[in-house]
Amino acid sequence: MALKISTKFISTAAIGLVVFFGLVSYSVWQDYSSSISNIKHRVENQTLIMSEHAAQSFNGVLLTMDSALSHMDALADGSPKMTQSNIDRFKILTDSVPHIRNLIAIRRDGSDTFSNTGKSRGFNLANRNYFKVQIKNSLHDIFIDEPIIGRSTGKVFVPVSHRITGPKGRFDGVLMAVVDQNYFSEFYHSTEEREKISAALVSPSGKLFVWSNNFFRNKPKDKIPSIQGTKLFAEIAGKNQKGNLIGQVLDPNNSDIVSYSKIANSSYTIVSRLDRNNALSPWKRNAFLLFCLGLIASAGLYWSASSIFSQVSLREYAESKLKVINENLEKRVEDRTAELAKSEQNYRSIFESAKDGIYLVNPETKTFVDVNKVGAERLGYFRDEIIGQPLQLISSDRLNRKDSNERIERLLEDDVSKLSERIHLRKDGTEILVEISNAAVEREGQILIQSIARDITDRKKAEEKIIKLSSAVEQNPSMVMITDKTGVIEYVNAKFTELSGYTAAEAIGQKPGLLKSGATPPETYRELWKTIRDGNEWHGEVLDMHKNGTFFWVSASINPIKNEVGEITHFVSMEEDITERKKYELEMLEAQEQAEIASRAKTEFLANMSHELRTPLNAIIGFSEVIKEETFGALGNEKYLDYVSDIKNSGQHLLGLINEILDVSVIEAGKIELHESEVQIDQIIDESFRMVNDRAKFEGVNLVNALARKFPAILADELRMKQILVNLLSNAVKFTNVGGSVSVNAEIANDNSILLVISDTGIGMDAKDLAKAMEKFGQAERGNAMQSGEGTGLGLPLTKGLVEAHGGSLTVESEPNKGTTVTVSLPQERVIN
Repeated sequence: MALKISTKFISTAAIGLVVFFGLVSYSVWQDYSSSISNIKHRVENQTLIMSEHAAQSFNGVLLTMDSALSHMDALADGSPKMTQSNIDRFKILTDSVPHIRNLIAIRRDGSDTFSNTGKSRGFNLANRNYFKVQIKNSLHDIFIDEPIIGRSTGKVFVPVSHRITGPKGRFDGVLMAVVDQNYFSEFYHSTEEREKISAALVSPSGKLFVWSNNFFRNKPKDKIPSIQGTKLFAEIAGKNQKGNLIGQVLDPNNSDIVSYSKIANSSYTIVSRLDRNNALSPWKRNAFLLFCLGLIASAGLYWSASSIFSQVSLREYAESKLKVINENLEKRVEDRTAELAKSEQNYRSIFESAKDGIYLVNPETKTFVDVNKVGAERLGYFRDEIIGQPLQLISSDRLNRKDSNERIERLLEDDVSKLSERIHLRKDGTEILVEISNAAVEREGQILIQSIARDITDRKKAEEKIIKLSSAVEQNPSMVMITDKTGVIEYVNAKFTELSGYTAAEAIGQKPGLLKSGATPPETYRELWKTIRDGNEWHGEVLDMHKNGTFFWVSASINPIKNEVGEITHFVSMEEDITERKKYELEMLEAQEQAEIASRAKTEFLANMSHELRTPLNAIIGFSEVIKEETFGALGNEKYLDYVSDIKNSGQHLLGLINEILDVSVIEAGKIELHESEVQIDQIIDESFRMVNDRAKFEGVNLVNALARKFPAILADELRMKQILVNLLSNAVKFTNVGGSVSVNAEIANDNSILLVISDTGIGMDAKDLAKAMEKFGQAERGNAMQSGEGTGLGLPLTKGLVEAHGGSLTVESEPNKGTTVTVSLPQERVIN
């Protein structure tokens, strides 16, 4: 009986122990699973918080850079201009955003212009990756480069670049922000202290920009450590946006619980790590305690089966511990929420200062959640009038309403920022063309669509202008040809085919030499290529050959085309057909040559004739003088004396005419010789007055010497200067009525030249008569003064020629019935100081 009881007791005890240890093992396993789940949740939640912090930080950089670019002063070519207002604006922006240490403006050639700290340091940054990427970046977004060590500070930072885009998409430079490591480090260290979870911000190549104190078990040797070659890097380099890993993913000798998440609109990744052994320490203590209690309970069960059923449920204990852990986690989430609220305040400041319209849309309800001031005012609304309204409020029927839902769904699936053009509707019904950049973002745990709208109305107008210019080139009446920098033809317009006979298909790929006629000297082509390769414009006339072998003349203008960095990429040639003009010029040249030959023949004839006539005239005048003086006896009749006087006067008149003809011939032949000496102006005026004084008295004209002071002497031919003054004074007296006056004055002009001014109050001339008077043998019809037939028409042209032989000029101003003023200008070089 005792044996049965003992066996029954042992069996019952054994079954009880098995059941008990089964329950303990199940409880331990459940506790393990719950612990692992809670730890993963903690790490994943921490990763989400860190990812949101990094995303908002980088988005703050984008908005800060947009704000800086919207008010930045620039040079005429669009490059950043170093002004104090630019520097002050950069300083205000960097002071308001703690994670931006510096803002640096870089010109298109890579030279740093200025920053928030002042003027350029003299570096050239054209070879930096963040600069080269932006040259071809058409998305107008930021590029976050790999972390680097500063040359001057030795501190680690991440360069973030933003393209500076000018008219027609021109590359004008780069704005670079220096994102500070310390800002992130302090946040990561404090988070690790509270949460006991390590974190790091990893670049696309696996370099760590920021890491908390205990992320590495051993302090890294490098200033910028890397996780390349680890299982963790292989995982985050894949296509997954986020994930969780448990095991030896970072250190082959240690097991970790890891969560990672790629930052929205960035190539960087947040990694959170918790040592698996340390994380499971509470579970291990609980399991050890459970097994110890199990052993104690087993011993008690051995002595008393009733003790088996008196064990306190260890599961309740474990659950109470988990409850405490969850309460602590909720407290930490509340603290993190407060920090994010502060970050949100910074974000709002940048959000409102952006130069582009920013809209946040709920993808489920297709309604506006938020809009910045620029976005509302550009469309003529207040912010409250837009928030809560559907997308159709600002959407044009032509482009938006039909596909808005489809676009939102595609955006949520791709999670990639895209550029598109849309027409927005203003409150007053007018339309505005905008360029939209959409991206899915997470705000307060909710996925929203963020749209950045840039007004491209002016840009579109510029593009339309380009199209018009392109049409103008194609339809240009001149032959247009564009080649690459080696001279290979890439484009010809319709006029090219019309003039040369070659089609575009035949010309493209050839060189302009296919038009060579062989008549243009090789030196012309060498000078042409040297000029345009030096970056200058070349003008010239070239004889080209048509496809059919005929020739045609062109006036060519060839210019280099340069890219945004000033390098020559192409040449453009505009050639105008001047064949008819060259034919006309040749005819004119031949006619001119014939006229010159005739003029020379006439001049030679007149000179010869004047010489042949002067010899007998001198004899006639001389002998008439002898007869008049009755040198060899009295004539006996007074009439003979009158006849002799007439013969003498007529001879002298004819001799004067011949002398004038001879002087004009010499001037026209360019053979006049000046016998220059120092000439006093007041003296030659006085002598000229004496020579015409008798004529003036006879005509009843008053001569006035208006010279008020002594003038400097001049270097001139004294005889020719008197001839000039006598001719002008005689003309003035001849065409001035009785009681009129003729005056002479001298002036020193602003350029220190000498002006001799002869004025009369005579009958004057109109423009037609004045032009006629300036011609050889030309005489104006000027009333009674010309009735006697006096004058040859050579006086004024001869005088003009003599003045020009002295390097001067002669101008005439005249008005009918008011008089004439003649001004003789002698250059400064002839004035003797």
